[in-house]
Amino acid sequence: MSFATEPLRGRVVAPRDLSADERRLWCEFCSTPALAHPFYSLAFSECVARVHPHVQVCVLERGHRVEGFLPFQFPGVWERALGAAEPVGGSMSDSFGVIARPTARFSPAELLAAAGIHAMLFHHLVEDQLCFGLSGEQPRPRHRIVIGDDPTDYWRRLKAANKSFVAEIERRQRRVIDAFGPLRFEFAVGDPADRLTRLMSHKRDQYRTTNVPDALAPTWKRALLLELTSRGDPDCSGVLSELHAGNTWVASHFGLRDRHTLHYWFPIYNSALAKLAPGHLLVRHIIDEGLAHGIGIIDRGEGDQPHKTAWLTEQSTLYRGLWSRPGLRSLAYRAHLAISWRVQARSRRSAGRPDRTKE
Repeated sequence: MSFATEPLRGRVVAPRDLSADERRLWCEFCSTPALAHPFYSLAFSECVARVHPHVQVCVLERGHRVEGFLPFQFPGVWERALGAAEPVGGSMSDSFGVIARPTARFSPAELLAAAGIHAMLFHHLVEDQLCFGLSGEQPRPRHRIVIGDDPTDYWRRLKAANKSFVAEIERRQRRVIDAFGPLRFEFAVGDPADRLTRLMSHKRDQYRTTNVPDALAPTWKRALLLELTSRGDPDCSGVLSELHAGNTWVASHFGLRDRHTLHYWFPIYNSALAKLAPGHLLVRHIIDEGLAHGIGIIDRGEGDQPHKTAWLTEQSTLYRGLWSRPGLRSLAYRAHLAISWRVQARSRRSAGRPDRTKE
């Protein structure tokens, strides 16, 4: 692939130090369909920067024109010394890439050199990013529920594609109502901070009981969710939804939304109701009421689990990988990763844990 003849230059700044024109450009780039996602927003990078000490943005320029932005962070002081970066938000971000003009083209080597970093370990490189010249390995499926303009039409299409699944959801919903009372759903609760704290506590209990690594163990990750809850930016704001039956709590979900997309992120449900499919009932109500709040797409993220594929979804591809430049620091980082991965694999085997970091 050939790239523009003018060399790519990078200027690395903190998110807060972007100029007004650069902030306007970032938001303009995110208005395109390929980048209309809360994890790409300037607001997300700003929220991460408030709770994580090593967040930076590389302003990418060719000639006198800004071509795009690459937000990133260093996991810690040691990685910063090696110039070994990761996507902004680390494992909390489910969409990675450059925020750029539709016509922009970059090679991974160009990006690393422009940002002054020696390696970038990433996951969730979105398929749309390949058009910018980027590349990854280990393809994994990504599922999105596209509701469209009419939830009734979506349910009609889902019933045609998976009639038994729809019938089972309806049957279990009737059982919940009969046992506990009428369903009450709030798409966006009015006092999210306290309820989000409870959700995080429940989620961490779930990680412990299922032997899954605790994705919310680092303090900064819990602080990030609370920061996102207080953010009212239309390109990135936290939404906490709750479903009750009578006086019984059924399920909750905390996700991120932009104007039209809700990223399905941290769900939790009443374990006493596990046989009544509370998670599916929650998704059903988000679909039914989401459109009234401007939501036409629910991004279910990475994975091919049955609880995702049962819904009528559009599938695309996410990539993982490691970009690096030649040099001693990259070699040292690769050696560190190899040792770390072996230790983690041994730990998972001894604990009988699946190989995943976030459910």
